[in-house]
Amino acid sequence: MSKIESLIEVSELIVKSNTGKITEEESKRLSAWLNESERNRVLFEKIHNGNNLMERSQLIRESDTSGAWLNVSERIGEKSKNLLILNILKYAAILLFPILGVTAYLLNQPDKDIAEPLVHEAKIEPGSKSAVLVLDNGRNINLGDLDSLKLKEHDGTMIFKDQEFLSYSKNEEGKSLDLKNTLIVPRGGEYCLYLSDSTKVYVNSMSKLDYPVQFSANTREVSLEGEACFFVKKDAKRPFVVNVDGVKIEVLGTTFNVNAYGEESKVITTLVEGKIKLNLREDKEQEFIMSPNDQVVYNKKSKGATIEKVNARDYVTWTNGIYTFRDQSLGEIMKTLSRWYDFNYWFEYQVLKDIRFEGGLNKYESIEPILDIIGSTEKVNVEIKNNNILFKRNK
Repeated sequence: MSKIESLIEVSELIVKSNTGKITEEESKRLSAWLNESERNRVLFEKIHNGNNLMERSQLIRESDTSGAWLNVSERIGEKSKNLLILNILKYAAILLFPILGVTAYLLNQPDKDIAEPLVHEAKIEPGSKSAVLVLDNGRNINLGDLDSLKLKEHDGTMIFKDQEFLSYSKNEEGKSLDLKNTLIVPRGGEYCLYLSDSTKVYVNSMSKLDYPVQFSANTREVSLEGEACFFVKKDAKRPFVVNVDGVKIEVLGTTFNVNAYGEESKVITTLVEGKIKLNLREDKEQEFIMSPNDQVVYNKKSKGATIEKVNARDYVTWTNGIYTFRDQSLGEIMKTLSRWYDFNYWFEYQVLKDIRFEGGLNKYESIEPILDIIGSTEKVNVEIKNNNILFKRNK
């Protein structure tokens, strides 16, 4: 198999992994490729997570597929090009464009393994309030570019945006068109919105929230990918339902946090106040009635869940501008911070990822204080090059 054919095959596996349509056998082949080198793992992480969730969501519609194909075709000879065209055509149209884009991306990466972070001009800066609002008709509005916004959806609902949050008014015209909006928050961003029932939602970086413009008369239902904290407006007649990967969360009025990033192996639901019912989609008979400070951890692989007591406030301080870490591994801490500060990080040895720390950080200020604390423990050496961090073993 030629290099280009191999890259196209890997690209297909990556796209299928992102869309959740990968088979067990394909997953094994992808794992084998990932284990070949640290470079492969880093490239997969970049493609899988994406620097901007909006780009991932709009990939099919906005991909420069002709440019991507030109990039790929220039790397192969005319003799093999016709054969590859026939092979590529077997892919479904929904997968074709992302495959070409991923293949072109992989072709433009250096061949050598990544031993240390590359130097970029950007520095590590805190994130900001930024998001893209996708209307029911598919129109995208970059909220970070606007100081204010006032528009009317087709059902008469008014959507307002000021410097602090997005909000939806009640539908005074009485129309019921079952319209949906999507809020997409990129890496290095966060956003707050008030839904039509006055429920307040903080949506964290690299997250997506799908929700109706107006809730129905019987229920209030949204879908989440990533992390969000919900302050649900009490309504005894209409339960509030959050759908995430493998889990259904039902509440009447309460405050809770859901961490459900697609690339993570777990869905973590933490209840701050009130009471909620959590059902596992794979096991209709297994449900958890959660009380304040309960945390349910659902394992996507085993399809099982556990419940334990935690200090729930630690899991929602991010909505107030503070990151709080209690006995968390360095790998977990960096994963959280990299989403907000938008930096790249590497570990010289994988064992360094498991070192555990405690501490806090004002998320709107420099990241350096927490890096200084990590370095002062003498457990690990921290090297910073612009917006790249390398963790090395202390000698």
